Amino acid sequence: MTEKMTTENIARFEEIRPLIVDLEGLGLFVNKPSDLDVVITQHPDAPIEFIKHLKKDYSSEALRWIAESLAYSETPVANEMLDIFESIENESVRWEIANTVLILNKSAPKALKVDTTRLKVYFENEKYQKSISPFIEIISKHEGKESISFLCSLLDMKFESTTSERSIISATLIALGNLKALETLEKVRKFVSHSDSWIRGKAKSALKKIEKAKE
Repeated sequence: MTEKMTTENIARFEEIRPLIVDLEGLGLFVNKPSDLDVVITQHPDAPIEFIKHLKKDYSSEALRWIAESLAYSETPVANEMLDIFESIENESVRWEIANTVLILNKSAPKALKVDTTRLKVYFENEKYQKSISPFIEIISKHEGKESISFLCSLLDMKFESTTSERSIISATLIALGNLKALETLEKVRKFVSHSDSWIRGKAKSALKKIEKAKE
């Protein structure tokens, strides 16, 4: 968490004072925002307090702070975060939660006890499209080549915005490239001529990895 104690950040820090008070009850003391990343590892009940406050009616900025800090949790919290992901309406907070679940998957697999089937269901609901791209990496890493069929289906999705299309298609192309999915060669090749330059770049990169697997 970047330490920028601007006027806005000071106000936000005061906003989460109830969380700070609850942490003090565990003997954990927070004097500045970056302390949140530290104290969450210092008591087994600390992540539960963070989860409790992630459900509160704080500003989106304050909720993102809490979600970011949960990335340091050594306690399994992914399922609880996904429960909140489903209930929260703010897209930026939802994305932060999804990204935190991805970070937990990378740095502390024991904290991620999530059935990938649950993650796949989110792709069936248009309202989640802007915040679910981090789940693509989790699914592809957990399922390996068994995820290829699902990943291909994402390339044929109908998108509610160009932002959603860019994030989901790009993440899918990266995953297919990493899997060196030869059977998707022609499907990936089509995106080399996509109107979005970012997607074109990801398609070219994926194509190189897939074609190299043929050698």
